[in-house]
Amino acid sequence: MSDVCDIKPRFCSEKIFTMIKQLYDDYVRNNGLSFRLAIERFEDITEGGIRLRFGTDRSTDQMWRSCKGSLYEYAVCRALNEILLDDPLLLQQINIIHGSKLVFNSDLRD
Repeated sequence: MSDVCDIKPRFCSEKIFTMIKQLYDDYVRNNGLSFRLAIERFEDITEGGIRLRFGTDRSTDQMWRSCKGSLYEYAVCRALNEILLDDPLLLQQINIIHGSKLVFNSDLRD
């Protein structure tokens, strides 16, 4: 099943990125956070909650830096999607399209 936030990582392996996304989602849910609130705490969640699970050696640091940018894109998408799902009128007007674009549905008809 395809998800609106099915982000393809640029510099991170799919396997690692899938694991990191799952850890992020689990952290948000297990701590009773909304994805909107989680984006405000992104640095604490990622560095204090997820990053520590991977160790601290040099190669792990490089992997983490490569994946963290894609995770941030995923986290922003989840937060925006949550906002849109909470507002049906806004949801009718805006689509999230990967590649750093929000598209107003009226623009799609032109």
